[in-house]
Amino acid sequence: MTTTSKAPYKGGDYVVDLDAAQPVPPEPSWAGPAQQTFSEGRVQLVTHTGYEWPADPQRLREATQQERDVYNAARRVFLKPLGRAEA
Repeated sequence: MTTTSKAPYKGGDYVVDLDAAQPVPPEPSWAGPAQQTFSEGRVQLVTHTGYEWPADPQRLREATQQERDVYNAARRVFLKPLGRAEA
């Protein structure tokens, strides 16, 4: 199943890596921003915790606004300094 709506993706594009999904244990496809595109077409992705990996652009799709919002909320929580109350 190829679902790319545009290729190649460029840094900052929010995408969903369809290969990250797995049935057991249940794990949804991962969504987040692309960091860069390599010369062979693979795209460097990063999780909200900073883990990076190259993904096949043919197994990516554009993230929905809801998927972007979930990523950004998780990123804010992860980056929040420990021991500080929110204002």
